[in-house]
Amino acid sequence: TSTPLNIWIADPADPASARQVTFTPASVLDFGVSPDGTRIAFAERNSETGTSDLKLLDLETGAIQQLTNCVDADCTTPVWRPDGQVIAYERVDFNTDLQNVGVSPARIWLVDLTTIPATTRPLFSDSQILGYGLQWSRDGNRVTLFDANSQGILLYDFTTGDTVVIPSRYGS
Repeated sequence: TSTPLNIWIADPADPASARQVTFTPASVLDFGVSPDGTRIAFAERNSETGTSDLKLLDLETGAIQQLTNCVDADCTTPVWRPDGQVIAYERVDFNTDLQNVGVSPARIWLVDLTTIPATTRPLFSDSQILGYGLQWSRDGNRVTLFDANSQGILLYDFTTGDTVVIPSRYGS
């Protein structure tokens, strides 16, 4: 068997200072560092179920908090809002309980870290809005993501609720 992938931190000026900060037996798939550098949100594979969940590591205390409970789904690719209070992520549902339905395309969900426990919800109430590759605006009021259904980059404004489509075949 292969060694699971974990997160290590090192000072670039002193590579020998590297220290492991996650110790998952099943591998870290990807991660995002909070804007203030004190926390890391990471997607951890569950080797028993084949799913993945987001977890939050506090770098000061070492405490780990589970953020999602993605039963029959992969929840990956955490992207922090610039104020550090919300994390967007991609969710792919496996749909194993539905006959003749395959794996769903990625959709963007949000984790609100201001609630205890953290709450999660889809970015869009319309389940036909798919998407991946989310990026936040500097002020956190807007996001962009690629949506293959609309063949473009969606620009969503949280303050107005407006969505604009920028035509793009490949999301760039």
